[in-house]
Amino acid sequence: RTVEENTTTRIEPWPQEENKNRRSISKTIRKKSTKPDTPKQKTKTL
Repeated sequence: RTVEENTTTRIEPWPQEENKNRRSISKTIRKKSTKPDTPKQKTKTL
C-alpha cells in the first residue's frame, strides 16, 4: 500500500495526501516553534 501511495503521489497528488502532508508539516512546525505565523509559512513551503 505504501508503494502504491508513493507512486500515485508522484503522478498526481491527491487531496488526501496533501492533507496528510499539511498535517505532518503543521505538527513539525508546532513542535519547533509555536507562532501565529505558522500557517502562512506552512502554505509558502507547500
